[in-house]
Amino acid sequence: MKIDIGCGPRPHAGYDAYTDVYLPKNIAQNPELLSKFTKTGLEDMSMFKDKQFDYAYGHHMIEHIEDPNKACAELVRIAKAGILYFPSVEIDILIGRNDHNWLIFPDYKKNHLLFIKKRFKSYFGQASKSAIVPKEAQQWVAQQAKPFEWKGEFTWTVVL
Repeated sequence: MKIDIGCGPRPHAGYDAYTDVYLPKNIAQNPELLSKFTKTGLEDMSMFKDKQFDYAYGHHMIEHIEDPNKACAELVRIAKAGILYFPSVEIDILIGRNDHNWLIFPDYKKNHLLFIKKRFKSYFGQASKSAIVPKEAQQWVAQQAKPFEWKGEFTWTVVL
């Protein structure tokens, strides 16, 4: 079984469960997707059993959460493996969104995530991506290409 966490309005086809903090209109209007949808944040997945899912998928949602300790604990509790996509620290500093709460530093070798509380607005801001020279922007965006994958569990540290 697979779960798409923070699916937003574009849930991945073929998943067994979808979650988000709001109910997207296209899911509400699709009975098949709606039957698989749960309105909840990652910090509380209590409606799911331990290791209920073989795989968890999260795309650009973990940087928005309030409590990384609760969120990561829930991820490793409900899923046997998974993948997380999030902006690189450089991208978030330069052109990140102001609703990103955390800078996330992955250590792929140690299977560890370091969360540092984001206490500033991004330098150029979300609407100013064009302020960066296109060649440089491509270089920075390319750094986002490596997702964080885990099997079994991963560890994390939170710095407030």
